[in-house]
Amino acid sequence: MTEHADTPETASPHSLYSNRYRYYVLALLTLGYVFNFVDRQVMTILIEPIKTEFGATDTQMGLLSGL
Repeated sequence: MTEHADTPETASPHSLYSNRYRYYVLALLTLGYVFNFVDRQVMTILIEPIKTEFGATDTQMGLLSGL
């Protein structure tokens, strides 16, 4: 049996990306998750001021927050 050195054609896909790039992608995904979470929580925090401002009923606010 002969041993072959990994060439770009035979290298595994994991060796093509540096650790810096992996952490960059992880940071972007984490940031996206945080924005998604905060976006959902803002409506809950502001539901009462919005309800008072527009004179909306609980049913209307429930429909709005369900969207």
